[in-house]
Amino acid sequence: LPTTESPLLLPANTHKQLVVIDFEYASGNTPGLEFANHFTEWCYNYHDPSTPYICNTKSFPTPAEQRRFIRAYLNHRPQFSGFSSASATPKVVPSPGPGNAGISAFMLDSRGPPGGDAVPGGYAEEEQRRIADVERRVEELMVEARWWRVANSAQWVAWGIVQANIPELEEYDTACRTPSADAPDGEVGGMEKLDLEDGGEGMVNGEDEEGDSEEGGSVEGEDKEDDEFDYVAYAQDRAMFFWGDCVALGLVRLEDLPGNVQEAVKIVDY
Repeated sequence: LPTTESPLLLPANTHKQLVVIDFEYASGNTPGLEFANHFTEWCYNYHDPSTPYICNTKSFPTPAEQRRFIRAYLNHRPQFSGFSSASATPKVVPSPGPGNAGISAFMLDSRGPPGGDAVPGGYAEEEQRRIADVERRVEELMVEARWWRVANSAQWVAWGIVQANIPELEEYDTACRTPSADAPDGEVGGMEKLDLEDGGEGMVNGEDEEGDSEEGGSVEGEDKEDDEFDYVAYAQDRAMFFWGDCVALGLVRLEDLPGNVQEAVKIVDY
């Protein structure tokens, strides 16, 4: 084996090789986006036998549930929460001083953080300050998660479109690149606009490549595995949550959206 190659490349060690997955989570995201992403995942049931792609916004965590989760996160590793080290619960040891060996050693008021310097106002006041700091940070992260949620949905809508397998797009790829001279206005290379409104199954205006209409907007290749994830439907459904947040945040008016979007939009106003 060449010295420049790792022993892990040997056939006997293939089981020790790492397989990197989920590149979508490989970036260093802001805390607000990470919380928004986590809370939105509460809305999915990927084990649902019929509609694993549906974003059930009724399952979105309530403000109380969000606060409880964020608070537990901040208190679990306080050194990473943006506070100073003094905000972590100090180890309580007897304060040095005369009479330290007496009963005062067993009184909480006579104890303080290590180092000998008494905390102004005592430990109880310091603990109250720490709790107030945590609650302030919880509310800040709640706001950040609320604002980042719309961007997070946009990210996953784009991801679903990229992951989707739409045969019509592949078949007409060459035609798309070169506009046809005799193509009607609004068409490129004779390819019509994809109709993803009814079922989101990737049909071209409800017809297959031979011009035969398919009922229910199904795609060719129905012999594919039934458990294949429907990325187009996922992207379309998540887009409804995206538009719902845009409406709730005042970025767009509901009446300005197309009629079918107005009916399907998913609004979580917290």
